[in-house]
Amino acid sequence: MPFVKTFAIVSVIALLGAGCASSASPDGLVKIKTPSGDTIKVATAITLDQQAQGLSGSENIGDGMIFCFPEHKVKNFWMLDMHVPIDMIWIENEKVRGVADNVPIETDNDWTRRSSEDAVNIVLEVPAGRAAELGIVPGSELPDANEICS
Repeated sequence: MPFVKTFAIVSVIALLGAGCASSASPDGLVKIKTPSGDTIKVATAITLDQQAQGLSGSENIGDGMIFCFPEHKVKNFWMLDMHVPIDMIWIENEKVRGVADNVPIETDNDWTRRSSEDAVNIVLEVPAGRAAELGIVPGSELPDANEICS
């Protein structure tokens, strides 16, 4: 019986981690093909600690970060300790529901929130101006984002 319990636990853990691990590159980043045909490599924020930290404090955010949530609801983000302006892409499954362009850096411990207009389960942050360059607009589809977060 202990073998069955151990096997079941290991199987559940493997299944829970499969979404991110399967698309991660050796540098730990995941790839997302964009509507423009370009591929970006972004960091992931899956755990609560990763999501709370996000890109705060980063001087160089690379191609950005993807936040994966188990629930579909309006998401609220703040820009505390951000050093780089970003575009925030609000996604439900693989469909882009909205884009907040050029979200500015907040100063003086400003906790102003940026919120999605619709229920979403994925948020993709990229450097300011990149969403338009990559052809990401409301209605676009990003199947890789959904695969990463499922």
